Amino acid sequence: MIGIPNAITIGILAGVLDLIPYFGPWFGGVVPVLLALISPAPIKAVWMILWIVVVQQLEANILAPKILSTEVGMHPVLVIFSVLFFGALFGVLGMIIGVPAMGSALALIRYFWDKSKKKEKDAAVHSGV
Repeated sequence: MIGIPNAITIGILAGVLDLIPYFGPWFGGVVPVLLALISPAPIKAVWMILWIVVVQQLEANILAPKILSTEVGMHPVLVIFSVLFFGALFGVLGMIIGVPAMGSALALIRYFWDKSKKKEKDAAVHSGV
């Protein structure tokens, strides 16, 4: 579209890096901008930056919050914390698996919490309270 070489490869790389919430889009945007800067027409870097900003703003402000809040059920601060925490422990792989791991942990905690509350309620009913 803008004329950057290897656009499909860069798009795939950006898509994979976009799996890292909040930070991945920035990592994925560096490569095409650098390629545009070393191209014969460095003005393409400006167009690339504008394109990346528009796409990422739409994704970050409309699409991602809806998916994370409705599907994963995690507060955005917890999402950022899990990315940073698992990223510090396991590097880039940790940044990718951080949100699913935290979502799984929360699901387990909620399950056992609800199960213990049900046992308390059943015990109160059977004891005649």
